[in-house]
Amino acid sequence: SDVDGFQTVGADGVAADITFAQTGDGAVDVAGAIATNVEGSIDISVEMNQLMVNADIEALTATNDGTIDLDANSVWDNEMGDIIIGGATIGSQLGAITITADDDIIFTDVAAAVTSVGPDADITITAATAATADEVNDGDDGGIRVAAGVADYTVEATAGTVLMTADESIALGNVEATNSADDPAIQLTSFSGAVNDINGDTINLTANTVGAVVVIDAAMGVGSGDELE
Repeated sequence: SDVDGFQTVGADGVAADITFAQTGDGAVDVAGAIATNVEGSIDISVEMNQLMVNADIEALTATNDGTIDLDANSVWDNEMGDIIIGGATIGSQLGAITITADDDIIFTDVAAAVTSVGPDADITITAATAATADEVNDGDDGGIRVAAGVADYTVEATAGTVLMTADESIALGNVEATNSADDPAIQLTSFSGAVNDINGDTINLTANTVGAVVVIDAAMGVGSGDELE
């Protein structure tokens, strides 16, 4: 199924949510931009399939505190439940962004970006939720990955926090929590894998506000083969 785009248009201060839930057969491809031009949230979910994001998904009106939630569900390990992010931006102004896949989250383009602006606009990216684990943290339930040949992606919370969690390994691009003094400003967790650098000498982690803390917890280590920057 292709989603060729939605846009809400109306007076400022009038909530206009966008909700799309797929329960039938076939992957869902966001092929056209989805945006709220007024107050409102965006919620896209798929069942037993893949969610592909190949166009921008944005809630960027100046006063919009609406959230963005993307969710790919599966009842079996390694069977669909993926979120695949191409050369698109998933961006919010004041609302949190939550990206949850029962299996893998895969960045397939260096232009892929997840960005937020406001202090409460935290970014949470989770691969392999507990619902699919046949054994707790068994290392076979999904990771945060990049496609072959992809050397970077961006996750940036200008004033919020970034939380990235996977059962398997996390392939780390450019992750920033630029103006957050929270503890932690950035938290990376791999229950069964490692956190690995995929962008060479480019900076991986930026949390440069006084008081900001970066926490990394990975069962198989950090920076194997190439140290993090």
